[in-house]
Amino acid sequence: MAGYRHIVFATDLTEAADTAAERVADQARCSGGRVTLLHVVEYLPGEVAGLMEERDDPESYIRKKAEKRLADWAERVHLSDAERHVTLTSYSARRGIIEYLDEQQADVVVLGALGNPGRLGTTVDHVAASAPCDVLIVQGKGWTPG
Repeated sequence: MAGYRHIVFATDLTEAADTAAERVADQARCSGGRVTLLHVVEYLPGEVAGLMEERDDPESYIRKKAEKRLADWAERVHLSDAERHVTLTSYSARRGIIEYLDEQQADVVVLGALGNPGRLGTTVDHVAASAPCDVLIVQGKGWTPG
């Protein structure tokens, strides 16, 4: 990953992302590149009915909760200095990631995966096939060969 100036770390805040966070932090220190943590939330307005006070806007409510979770996670994995961006999408997370990469002209996107090679999951597979930049997939600690 040497020479990457803008590293986008698309995270779902899971254990697989924790493993990838170590790689992202190391690369950012070595290359001096900037890191953006991207968390895409699939936003379906009907799913939040009854979970918030009536005065709250559903989109604002979801965004604030996601931003707090991302900030807490970034602190835990030692990436609190990274830029953070939360995207709400009524489409899939994978589509939200690709759209963000197109807009931001990232050099590389990093994703964590717990699946075995060849069965990484639809989001990781789709981003790997469609990203307009290099893709680094970091196998999570839960991966078992074979």
